Amino acid sequence: MRTSSFAIILATSLFLLPAGQAFAEKVKRSSSSDGEDNNEDEQRTGDINEGTMLRNQAPRLEDLPDESATMGLREMLQEEHNRPYDNVVYRGAEVLQLTPEFVHGARQGLELIYLRNYPGALEHFGTMEKEYPGTGLGPVGRGLIYQALMLENFDFDYEPQYEVAWSQAKSELTEALEVPGNDAWENFLLVGVVGVEAIHSTRRYNYVGALTKAIEAMRYLERCKELAPDFPDLVLADGINNYWRSVVALNTKLIPDGEDKRAEGINQMKYVETHGVFVGAPTTLALTFTYLEERDIKRALGSASRAHQMYPDNIINNLVLARIYIYMRRFKQSEGICAQILEDDPENERVQYYLGLVYSRTKRMDEAIAQMEKYLGYELIDEYRATTLYRLGGFHYRKGRYVQAEDFYIKAVKVNKHKGAKKRLERMKRLKKEGRISY
Repeated sequence: MRTSSFAIILATSLFLLPAGQAFAEKVKRSSSSDGEDNNEDEQRTGDINEGTMLRNQAPRLEDLPDESATMGLREMLQEEHNRPYDNVVYRGAEVLQLTPEFVHGARQGLELIYLRNYPGALEHFGTMEKEYPGTGLGPVGRGLIYQALMLENFDFDYEPQYEVAWSQAKSELTEALEVPGNDAWENFLLVGVVGVEAIHSTRRYNYVGALTKAIEAMRYLERCKELAPDFPDLVLADGINNYWRSVVALNTKLIPDGEDKRAEGINQMKYVETHGVFVGAPTTLALTFTYLEERDIKRALGSASRAHQMYPDNIINNLVLARIYIYMRRFKQSEGICAQILEDDPENERVQYYLGLVYSRTKRMDEAIAQMEKYLGYELIDEYRATTLYRLGGFHYRKGRYVQAEDFYIKAVKVNKHKGAKKRLERMKRLKKEGRISY
């Protein structure tokens, strides 16, 4: 296999799901042995995956589909007046050999998901399922809604509904492949279906299962490329793979470095953001995470802000935007985005964590502690529980409550051997021995 499991999973799982957040949330933790002020610096930079590589300027690409190379349905329709759909619909219909009505309907359903109109999306996909039975669109749409709901909180509350929808989708698409016609569409959907299974397995820390699913998804991807070589959405997989494979290769000895294709990957993602038929919105989110990895916070903010303008109620994107504002020390804007998230979903859990960070950065420590303790009351996966305990330890330390700080650090270590908490405990022990703190 020529690519890493991490890169393949990213490349396949972002196709239809406006996600990727599960990966970006795995922040790199570092600890300083200096004073507590450096502890605050550590926590500030730890809020965002700030990247590991130097920036590259994306080169011009010569191997992407040339839109002006052929004269087809899209160009002919552009000469007509009063067309009912946007140009991108006819482009998608042409390259996938589908009717414009079907492509328009699929795009509408995805748009409703991005707009966070989940009831409307459920109704729309139900109607599409009746009009186009056996295409997989109905169950895929439902599964994406349930995944989006889970990613908004980083939980698994809708896993049973998701699994039912995904099972039906795979069954329909597998049967459809036995019948000639619509093969490119069916393989494209299977890339998304199996890719989302990969990211779901990763969130469950089932890395072997995720890798297996990723390899399966790549087979569907290659088949789709054969059937629809000019389908622009397929370039997204190449872009994410080129970028993230290079990042992983340059940071591990498990795979050879090879050629650094980060710049090429970024340019490919930009291409899909502009020309994609179905995945323009998730490509914008993918670029946000890419810019964060490149430590290009201004471009990350620009990407997240564009998505916010198009989809102001999309909680997944707004959570990322709130984190970026924290990273930039624009705490008022971050707090405003958090307030909007709670207005859209008063029950959202993850936003409580970011509010806790905002309060700590603006020296409202009692509010920060109360907020983090509220978040700690939810059913959290071990990584988030340990990180929250670690934060609470730091908050109490800043208030001189060393006994409470030590207690929270110890709890964080017990949850998942939290490295930052271990270092803080060692530091507190040393400072106590030196007489610099007492408790």
